[in-house]
Parts: sequence; structure tokens; C-alpha cells
Amino acid sequence: MSPQAAVVTARLRKTWLQWWTFSFWSGAILAAAVSLATLMLFVLVDALLKLPQRALVSLFAAWAVLSLAAVAALLVRQQRGRRSLAATARRVELAFPELESHLINLVQFAGRDGLETDPFRQAAITQSAAAVADFPFDQAATRENRWRRFLLCMQTPRDLFESFVLLALVLGLAVLCSAVVPAWGSSTRRILHPFTFVPSLGSVKIVKITPGDTEVLIGSSLQIAAEIDNPARKPLPATLFVRQADRPESAYPMLPDETGGKYVAALSQVLAPLHYRLQIGDTQTQLYKVAVYEKPTVAQVEAAYEFPAYLERPRETVKQNQGDLEAPQFTRAELRIHPSALIARGHLMIEGQAVDGQVADDGKTLVAQLLLKDTTTYAIHLFTAGGHSDPQPRVNQVKVVTDAPPTVQLVEPARETTIAVGTKPNVVVRASDDYGLGQVRIETRDDAPTGDKSGLAVKTVASWTKFATSGVVLDHPLELDPRAMKAGQTVWVRAVAQDRRQLELPELRLGPQESATPWQQIHIVATEAKAKVELAQLESLRTALARILQD
Repeated sequence: MSPQAAVVTARLRKTWLQWWTFSFWSGAILAAAVSLATLMLFVLVDALLKLPQRALVSLFAAWAVLSLAAVAALLVRQQRGRRSLAATARRVELAFPELESHLINLVQFAGRDGLETDPFRQAAITQSAAAVADFPFDQAATRENRWRRFLLCMQTPRDLFESFVLLALVLGLAVLCSAVVPAWGSSTRRILHPFTFVPSLGSVKIVKITPGDTEVLIGSSLQIAAEIDNPARKPLPATLFVRQADRPESAYPMLPDETGGKYVAALSQVLAPLHYRLQIGDTQTQLYKVAVYEKPTVAQVEAAYEFPAYLERPRETVKQNQGDLEAPQFTRAELRIHPSALIARGHLMIEGQAVDGQVADDGKTLVAQLLLKDTTTYAIHLFTAGGHSDPQPRVNQVKVVTDAPPTVQLVEPARETTIAVGTKPNVVVRASDDYGLGQVRIETRDDAPTGDKSGLAVKTVASWTKFATSGVVLDHPLELDPRAMKAGQTVWVRAVAQDRRQLELPELRLGPQESATPWQQIHIVATEAKAKVELAQLESLRTALARILQD
């Protein structure tokens, strides 16, 4: 190929590359302008008509399909615009008929460099190169109108500039609409986010919404109020929209006050979570969430009683729908409280002190322990994760059954008993206890003082333990040493009973309770004196009987 032919083909290749580049950027800018103009049209429609959510989804889908179609058309157009050098030469010759076939001949002959050198071909290349050497190939696009340049992918810098001007006009129109139309910004967000609720902001300025996002007790009422900036004091149409779960949205009118600055609506009963929004004039609010909670009350109480060890009673569990407790004193009660709603914490309030509980089973159970010392009352306080609680919980009764001291009675001998020297009087003892006896014993003493002069010497003459029942009757013959016990002396006797109480707590230690009978006197006399005393008693009895018969 001659140098002159190489220069011509290089200029032709540069012309094709310019057409393709300017066509690509012009097409991209036009596609962006068309997409933006379509979006602006849809935004304007929503700003004027306040379209429902389904219409927003439809418009967004139409805009997205149009934008994707514009991009696809741009790519297809550019792919078709990838001409060969020969096709570019033919397009230039069609625009300039005076070129005849010199340009296409040059391209075709120059593309055969691999063949053997042909003087006739070289002459033809030289003649064609000389014919088109100074011809402006890039001017071929100016022979076509704008539409043909667009279709043939032959656009020029002027077309690119016009595309920029068109896009600038669209952007300027968008800025103008945002300044003139109050709801322009919110409508843009509504179109671009069709699957989420975006409030439409108009000329009405809403200052405050009460209560906003909130949580209410299930079944209670809810009042919703809105304050607006309304200098004209002109009543505006106001609506409360409420939606629950999968139910359709419901509308409720809102009532204005005398100044038109505040609007109020009320829901008589809230039974489930809901969302609400307001529309006052041409302005909408965001979606507010109303959650519901149940007042945590006691549904069931499992009381596990762990009795003091000396009672020898197994652990007992009682299920009830309230927290009343009844058990022997010093019983430890483990309470498993099941609330009516999930809780985050809880405690027991007893005698002005709080007993913390542990939350178990993911908020379904509160575990607490009480040591039952005295008969009293307590309350169960339960709290949800939101800090809600029953302001007036039930007052539960704690009834403590105290361990009474044992009872003991000296059945025999009778008071002021007189016996002869050498006699073995029989001692009979009756004893009982509410939780079982630990020990029963018989004690005696004489009139001789002890060595430390603090009292009289006391001696245990009989003792019993390990009773199978809580009440017993015991007897024991009292042996008196005739060598130590002389006539005229007195022997004192009594019975003592102990229960089995044995309690060791960190703050308290208690031992067995003990009860004793009064000391009974047994007078020792000589045998003759005893007989005289008995005869005198018989004579006294006979005289009394005679008087009764006489009467």
C-alpha cells in the first residue's frame, strides 16, 4: 500500500470512530433525558392526585421498564453502528456521489496486501487515493438530518451538544417543579420507593403528632392528636388511617378545635398491634407504630415447700392460681410464678423489703424463695420488657403454723400424796406434741440443798425417747431407798417433756422446746401413821355418805 493510500484509510477509520463515539454519548444522554422526563411526569401525577400504593407500584414498574428498554435500545444501536472500513466508505460515497467509487475501490484494493504485487492494482490504488486525498469524510454526516444521523449512528459534536441541552432543560424543569409543587420531593420518594409507605408533604405544615410510636395496654383506648401551623385558622379536611396486620386500611375523620390548629381522633379499643398515619389537607405523616402489651398478672403459682429437717416431712409441691402460702414455721418456700404475659424481671415485696426473683423459661416463669418466719402478707410485682406492671397486685396471705411447746401432765400420784415407808408409788405421765415428742423424763428432788446452794438436787429417775406417735402415756414405779427416805421426809416429783425442734439457720439457731409439770409432793410416813390417815379418810367418807343419805 502506498503512503498516500494509508493516510486516506486512516482518515476514514478516524471518521468512523468519531461517529460511533458521539453517537454513543448522545444516545446515552438522550436515554437519561427520556428516563428522567418520564419519572418527572409520574412524580407530577402523584403530586397532584395522591395516588394509592398500587398505582405507585405500577408507575415505578412502567418507568423501570422504559429505562431498561432505552438502555437496551442504546446497546443494540451501538452494536449495529460498528461498521467495517468498507461500509464506512460506502456511507461516505452515498453522501457524496461525486466520489463515484474511488473510496470503496481504495479500501478494497488496499485490503489485499497479502497478494503478489500487481502493477494494475497499484495503479488503481494510486489513482483512487489521488481522487479522494483532500476530501472531508466527516462532513458526510451533515448531509443527513438529525433523525437519520441518529438511526445511522453518524452523530456529530453538534448532536452531543443538543443532547446536553435537552438534558439540561429536563433538569431545569425538575428544579422548577420542586420549587413550585410543594409535594414534589415526597412524591419523588414515593415513586422511587413504591413498596414502602412514604408520606406526601404538601403546603400544610404538621408541627407535632401525639403520641407517635407508642405502646398501650391491650383493650384500652387511644387518642391521637396533631398540631399544625394554621395562621388562617381555616378548618382543613383531616383523616386518620389505621391498618392492622393483613386487614385493609380504615379511615376515621379527625375533629378540629376552635382555632383549627389541633385535630383529634380516638380509637375506643386497641386489641392488636397496628399502624396509623394522618392526612391533613395535602400533607401526610409517616407511619406510626402502636404496640400492645398485656398487664402481667399471676396465672399460676407452684409452691414447693421444703420443711425443717426435724419435721421429717418430704418436700411438697402445691399448684394454685394465687400466691397464698401456709406451712410450718421456718419452712422454705420456692415459688415458681407463671405470669399471664412474658416478663423481663420481677420481685416479691414482703414487709417493706424486696426479694428479687430470677426469670426463667424465656420470660415465662419467675423463681423466688421465701423463708416463712411469721404470719404476714406479700405482693408479687412482675415487669415486662417495656417496664409495664400491674399497679395494684394482689395481696397474698402467708400463714405460718408455729411449733407449739409439748404438753405434759402428771396423772399419778395425786397432789399431797402420802405413802408409807418402803412403798413404791406408781408415776403415770401423759405427754403430747404437735410435731412429735423428742424426750419424756421423770425427775425427783428432796429437800436437801445442793453444794453450791443454788437450789435443790434434781435427779432423773426415768427417761423415754424415740416415740412413734405424737402422744403417749407412760408409767414408772418410783423406787425410794428406805435407808435414805425416813418417815417425815418429803419427795418432790415432776414430769418433763421435750419436742424434736432443732433448727440451724445463718441468722437463727433454735433447740428443743421443753415443758414441765409443777412439782408434786409425796409425804413419807410410818406404816401405823399411814393406816391412821387411811382410816381417818374412810371415816370422813362414811360420815359424808351418811349425811347424803339423811338429806
